[in-house]
Amino acid sequence: MDEKESRLIQWKYWAQCSIKILDEYSPYIKLSNENYISNSNHALILSNPKGFYLFGVLDEISKIGTSMFRWIEFISGEEIIDPKSYPARSVIQAVFDEQQMWGRKLLEAIVDLILFKRTNEESYYKHYLLLKELWDSIDSYKDWKEFFDKSSNKLDFQKKLLVQTISNHESSIELNNCWYLNKRENILRTSDSKSNKKSFRQKLIKALPDTNSREKLIIGLTYKGYSEFSESIHFNPDRNKWFPNKEQIELNMSRIWLTILCIIDRLQKLTGIQPKGFNNEMNELLSHPTNIDELLCQLTGDFFQKSDIVILDNNELCIIEDVSTSKYGYKMYKLAYLQRKERPEFYDEWLPGNMMHLIYKLSDHKKAQDKNPVVNEFLKDISDEDYITHYANYFVRKWEQGMKDYFLKRDKAALIKAFKQ
Repeated sequence: MDEKESRLIQWKYWAQCSIKILDEYSPYIKLSNENYISNSNHALILSNPKGFYLFGVLDEISKIGTSMFRWIEFISGEEIIDPKSYPARSVIQAVFDEQQMWGRKLLEAIVDLILFKRTNEESYYKHYLLLKELWDSIDSYKDWKEFFDKSSNKLDFQKKLLVQTISNHESSIELNNCWYLNKRENILRTSDSKSNKKSFRQKLIKALPDTNSREKLIIGLTYKGYSEFSESIHFNPDRNKWFPNKEQIELNMSRIWLTILCIIDRLQKLTGIQPKGFNNEMNELLSHPTNIDELLCQLTGDFFQKSDIVILDNNELCIIEDVSTSKYGYKMYKLAYLQRKERPEFYDEWLPGNMMHLIYKLSDHKKAQDKNPVVNEFLKDISDEDYITHYANYFVRKWEQGMKDYFLKRDKAALIKAFKQ
């Protein structure tokens, strides 16, 4: 079996898993497809809110599985497509935009699932879903009044009935636990204010500290990833020019599959259930080790220290002057550009660890120095500031004399040359 055939089998497996997973969970969330389509949303929210919510998540995954088969057919074709020619460009862009739409939906789902770990009780799922019904009802009422210039008694009655239902239900929950609300107040005080609903950005910020390594990878480290999904969904004549090719479609499908795996992991934790079949196989995949923690270490770990010397992707040599940690745990490093008298205005002063590479640690320099008593005697009366200046100047000199070629090209002769001078 060649590599192409092997990848094709893998892709089809992803699609089959995504479609079948709903059937595997249905008995455990006590909601079959027949019951789902024959009962109103409101009736299911009242009778089985958690099952109804989780069914909705699984139903989205199932729909993605059907889309995957179309993507597979597209990327497995023999035809060579120029991503910048027309109309081929539009064909690929349409597939890419569809994937972005599904990526955005899955991102919204997994953020809610992460946060539901805090309120994993039927009563909170019911409250969450009733509020969504109420906010939809408020939108309908306002829309009617805006465009027809008349109030709708029917819509007003529905809205008031929902408010009363929610108010009665709120006696069974702790409003302070409701991560989906801005003001933790009784609905009677906030019923006409949809602004009480937390935005996705607010929920993402709240969820990030609770994410594991895989989830950080697929959610992204900031809100920017979600906004990029939105750029592909909303009309924007000034959108960034991006010409995806078949490889990008394949990469997007891999990212979507990883997101589905993370969602299934969250479903297992929220339900305490691991059905056999595809779900069990997906859990096996989640148990495999990855290098994601190593990648994240540069962003969140103590990978670099003050006065370490680093190199940027553009080969600028820098020394770390200061270290800061954001409230999300990301390390930022203040840099001095060693081969420039002044930092160019368009260069960032602070950068995260994933945008630099370690060249030399101050601690290693001090260890080497400690072995030389003559050097120690010379340096004992030098201030810390002068020591760092001397250390940086010494390294820049050796860098320009040949160490640069050693670190960038692995030229050992250049290293020897640098230290002979």
